[in-house]
Amino acid sequence: EAILSCKHKFSKGMSLRIEWKKIQSQGVSFVYYNSEFTGDLRGRAEMLNTGIRIRNVTRRDSGTYRCEISAKSEEGQRLGEATITLTVLVAPTTPVCEVPSSAMTGTVVQMSCKEAEGSPPSEYQWYKNGVALLEKTGTGSARAANITYTMNKMSGTLV
Repeated sequence: EAILSCKHKFSKGMSLRIEWKKIQSQGVSFVYYNSEFTGDLRGRAEMLNTGIRIRNVTRRDSGTYRCEISAKSEEGQRLGEATITLTVLVAPTTPVCEVPSSAMTGTVVQMSCKEAEGSPPSEYQWYKNGVALLEKTGTGSARAANITYTMNKMSGTLV
């Protein structure tokens, strides 16, 4: 479960209106509106005072949420808001790797490993004979043959 906290300092006698929204690249959508949850949080979330408890979180719950509270009193209306980023962590799966079984001397060889389940996205490390290769372009150590390589730890490729 995840708890998104939204605390306020409005006095107890004030009439509060609480809304929660999820901010996405395609726009802003309501999560909690008119005292009920909407969309895929319906049935999985509950209010904790002005915060939210989300049960059975999934990677789709990751994102930026905004809590908006408006309070009415005899002095008028006051507004407050807070923005919270939720990152749901997902373990990576075993990567699928493409490594050629042979290559001609002097040719360029590309090897790749990729998995799509990890959140945040997985980072990759390549080894030659048990020795980690550095990320930047470089020459292998004395234990490795004289090779020049480029490794990208984010994409999982070794050239």
